[in-house]
Amino acid sequence: MKNILNRLSAREKGILYVLVFDLLLAINGTLTKTLSPGIQSSAIVLIRLSLSILVFVVISFFGFPLFKEMRCLSKKLIIKMVLLGILSSGLGFILYTIGIRDAGLGIGSLLGGQETLFGVVFGALILREKMNKKQILFMFGVLCGSVLLLSPKIVTTDINIQVVSGSIFAIGGAIALGLGNVIAKTFLTKEITPQTVSFFRSIGGIVFILVFMMFSGFNLAQAIPGIQTTDWVKFIYIGGFFSGLGLMVQFMGIKRLKMNEFSMLYALSSAMALIIAIVFLGESFLPVQIVGIVAMIGCNVLFVRERS
Repeated sequence: MKNILNRLSAREKGILYVLVFDLLLAINGTLTKTLSPGIQSSAIVLIRLSLSILVFVVISFFGFPLFKEMRCLSKKLIIKMVLLGILSSGLGFILYTIGIRDAGLGIGSLLGGQETLFGVVFGALILREKMNKKQILFMFGVLCGSVLLLSPKIVTTDINIQVVSGSIFAIGGAIALGLGNVIAKTFLTKEITPQTVSFFRSIGGIVFILVFMMFSGFNLAQAIPGIQTTDWVKFIYIGGFFSGLGLMVQFMGIKRLKMNEFSMLYALSSAMALIIAIVFLGESFLPVQIVGIVAMIGCNVLFVRERS
């Protein structure tokens, strides 16, 4: 495996890392849906991020220079990375979760998934990245594919005040997450590894969630004992593999790719999630959803092959 990676260019490695992250994200979404409904979203985020911190600490003893890098970082840079976590792992995920809950899985997922679009926009504004006309067309194709993929859930959603407010929260979450990914890219240098950025992002997310819980009156001490053993097993993947190793792989991809390339590939996670649901969970699907999957995969392949 190591020899294969050594033969790949930095860009090819970045594409591979993002595709691995997409698969981990798709599995994470499937498992999260099966958690006991009594577990509040803020508790899920807190447990997830806490387990990711544990993973970062453990792997630091196996060649990852987390503690060595921390000693070389300025307090100002550490504060910036923690603020990044507050924005993305904290505020972004809470807004996205509220959006899904209030706007419904179809509209909420579609609008919240525009993190990819905002990643492209902020990449252009902050990092001065450019796209040619063909790439813009392919990006539009991916957006259309997303609509087709989620269309069965969208058409069955009744529009009301709750759905409208949920849509606003979902868009807010997409903006926070897209902006967070672009800011994270500015931190990723030869001196700062994806593991270190992921670690402090999780720290910032935990800070936000604890403050959120305090002001919302949520009693974590009463909620933890009520979590079932099967849920804790799922949390090992959600927190350890996805929020720990998965987000580190995500930043490894961001470091090696343009933000527009990363954002486009990131959108494939929703297509992977549907494929997993069909193959392993026996979920039904409509032909229009298969058209959406083909459009998303096809436009992504054309996008990454087209140099801006």
